[in-house]
Amino acid sequence: MKKEKLYIPTKILDSDDYIAGFGNKELVVTGVVSVVSILAGLYIYQMQENMFLAVALAIGTIAAAIFLIRRDGCNENVFQKVKILWKNSRMQRQYKYFYTNIYEDIQYEE
Repeated sequence: MKKEKLYIPTKILDSDDYIAGFGNKELVVTGVVSVVSILAGLYIYQMQENMFLAVALAIGTIAAAIFLIRRDGCNENVFQKVKILWKNSRMQRQYKYFYTNIYEDIQYEE
């Protein structure tokens, strides 16, 4: 019986995406953020009657949500990258160092 190596392709996404890095989960989160930010914008408009601030808040919040939850080619979003960095920043670093004196074995002629 001949054993064959299992080929594991790289960069295979774990979900179907509408746009690269933007699938069902990201669409739902963006929808919820959109509804909440539009409601917050309407509340700000009613309280201060400042249309520019309300629209800027809604658009800025939606753009920030898309930026933060969109996955890259490695299938990670910004939150996951920060989590990985935070976890590895507290890791103890081990440096393997061996002292060698290159001048120790040299024979000098007198």
